[in-house]
Amino acid sequence: MLDADSQLLFILRRWERWHRLRRLSAWTVKGTLLGLSIGLGLSLVLFFARSITQNEFILMSLGIAAAVGALAGIAGALWRTSRLQAARLFDYLFDLEDRASTAVEILEATTGKPRLPIQALQLEDALNRCQTVKPNSDFFLNISRTQLAAFAVLLAGIGAALLFGKVTFEAAAAQRAVRSAILQEAEQIEALRQQVESDETLSPEQKEALLEELNRAVQGLREARTPEQAVSVLASAEKNLEALSNPQAQSQAEGLRNAGLRLLQAEELEQNESPLHAFAQNLSEGDALAAAQDLRNLDLNALTEAEQQDLAAQLEQTASALEDTHPGLASELRSAAQALRQGDLQAAQEALSQAAQTMTASGQQIAQARLARQAAAQAAAGEAKLLQAAANAAEAGAQNAGPVPGSEAASAAQNQGSNAPGTGSGGQGSQGAGAGQGSSDGEEGQGPEAQARPIGQNNQPGDGGLRTYEPVYAPQRLGGSGGDEVSLPGSGQPGDQVTGQQNISPGEENRSQVPYVEVLPAYAEAVRQAVEAGQVPPALRNLVKKYFSSLEP
Repeated sequence: MLDADSQLLFILRRWERWHRLRRLSAWTVKGTLLGLSIGLGLSLVLFFARSITQNEFILMSLGIAAAVGALAGIAGALWRTSRLQAARLFDYLFDLEDRASTAVEILEATTGKPRLPIQALQLEDALNRCQTVKPNSDFFLNISRTQLAAFAVLLAGIGAALLFGKVTFEAAAAQRAVRSAILQEAEQIEALRQQVESDETLSPEQKEALLEELNRAVQGLREARTPEQAVSVLASAEKNLEALSNPQAQSQAEGLRNAGLRLLQAEELEQNESPLHAFAQNLSEGDALAAAQDLRNLDLNALTEAEQQDLAAQLEQTASALEDTHPGLASELRSAAQALRQGDLQAAQEALSQAAQTMTASGQQIAQARLARQAAAQAAAGEAKLLQAAANAAEAGAQNAGPVPGSEAASAAQNQGSNAPGTGSGGQGSQGAGAGQGSSDGEEGQGPEAQARPIGQNNQPGDGGLRTYEPVYAPQRLGGSGGDEVSLPGSGQPGDQVTGQQNISPGEENRSQVPYVEVLPAYAEAVRQAVEAGQVPPALRNLVKKYFSSLEP
């Protein structure tokens, strides 16, 4: 049986645990409400900037709320208060009239000391009153109506954004895809840069030239903030890398490979392995550097006179095979063959050494050209990927900025779409098949353009009356000027002229009447004006410029 002091302390400790739980729940509610406000605010900022996807919006809003609420709850549970402060709080909560705090003060003041009779009576009175209090009857989770209303408003805001922000989320996802594509291209070019850096076949100058272009491309892509900037970086890199890929190196590589194959075929016919077997094998595999080393390792003094003459014949054969693609190397091999026939081994060895140096330089050029072509192809493929990603982002942005269904802007957009050339059906003998689609109880008919007859108003009940017709500007060609009337092809009846057909028999050559080099400047100028006027989507401007640049003679 506990004494009165122990019973009173036990009650106070039980109240402290109850208060800690109550504070944990209260602080958790307040922290969650604060976190939900912060999370929703940040999410809406990113939402209107089109920089957050739907899943990220949900995770940010609810994640911050959960994190702040959890931290607040933990702080409430671990927050330490003195026993006297807790007793004063209990006096206030349970209307104890300072009995609990007075009892705590008496217990602390009389520890190990005799008590006055009045103090003993005060402790007994405090114990009797505290035993009547049941704090568990007051549930510790206490949420006010104001807090419930705030939760409802914030959750409604999240729901509204998810319900009506689908197009914005799609635009953000498209922009994220563009950024991801840019970074992916940067990583791929970085991998190519590391490959070039570790390639030991290149000379220091060749390696430096390639690394300079690749480093510039990687840095430009990482700094690019728009697809236009990234495409411009890749286009510039592709152009510079193509300049480094010497076209002659490819023909030289093919010539060396063919020369090696011919030597191997000759060995098979003679059924005799020559001193140039390793040389021919490496050439056929496209390893010019290893083949050059084989020439250096060739010891003419170890060959018999017959083998020297056979070697001279093979060198002459190789020189003939390389005459068109590598005349310098062919001349050196022919000099070595001639020296062998004359028995001048020293001159032949020097000629072979010179040929090995030439082949080494050629192998380095071939390796540089191969890596440059690979990097240029990677840049071109990256341009296509970025243009596609930019087109998707532009489409999503256009949908987000487009007219809302049911609005006047949407009606205007639909009216402009209905003015596009199309087919329709009218009454028997009708002339109208100009724009849009229509149907009535008659046979199908075709006729001149819709401007030849009154424009249908397409009125519906309750639309407010007639609408004013707004003519659509439709020039005959890009950069040209359209008049009030535009002639369209006829109905296909006998005697009607069909645009685009001439009196040419099948199989007869159709010669152009005007060379395209004479009309290209006019079209290029028209395209330039269209680009400057903003008529070409930004994502396609570099592609259009590149296309017309490729047409220049």
